[in-house]
Amino acid sequence: MHRIRCTWMERKLLTRLGQAIYKLRSCTIEPVFGQMSMRGLTRFWLRGLQQVQGEWSLWCSTHNLLKLWRAGFVPARVRALASG
Repeated sequence: MHRIRCTWMERKLLTRLGQAIYKLRSCTIEPVFGQMSMRGLTRFWLRGLQQVQGEWSLWCSTHNLLKLWRAGFVPARVRALASG
């Protein structure tokens, strides 16, 4: 299965459109991996596919919550709790 995906990606990168789309990855997706790495995700601590998927989901959730928080999205309920 892995070899099939590699061959598919190699063919995709041979086209101009595929190259242009892949070039966008450097400014859209790669920074997220760098940010997660800076927060401490350098390896998965759990073993087994299901556990690693759960750990990855947790990292992605916290990344997205931080993005929402920094963008100023705070639900009314949280604002009410914070104000006392």
